[in-house]
Amino acid sequence: MDKIFRQEQCQFVKVTQLMFGILLAAICSGCGTIASHDDQEVSGGVYHGVYRGVRADWQWIAHPEPETELGVPFYCFDVPFSFVADTFYLPFDTITVMEKSDAKTNIAPEPASTAH
Repeated sequence: MDKIFRQEQCQFVKVTQLMFGILLAAICSGCGTIASHDDQEVSGGVYHGVYRGVRADWQWIAHPEPETELGVPFYCFDVPFSFVADTFYLPFDTITVMEKSDAKTNIAPEPASTAH
């Protein structure tokens, strides 16, 4: 009877640890990526380019603001999740970067001088 109770208790602990891990991953999964792709511009100053989530996480880790200091351990945990999420966003971010680059280079050229 005591052996069965211990097995059930051990199984409960394993399930609890698994659920805690899943919950922690869900809470922290790619927060930097989500924040850097929103329209609120709360992404630590990273608004353009590729791998924005990873860059935002590193910005928050390297230069924490007073209101975000307590989140630094979570940002460290979030970096690999943001990396995965940013990899999914990579094709879209690349297209956006290329379109913005093309828009900057397609500025109307100045008329050529007619000096002889």
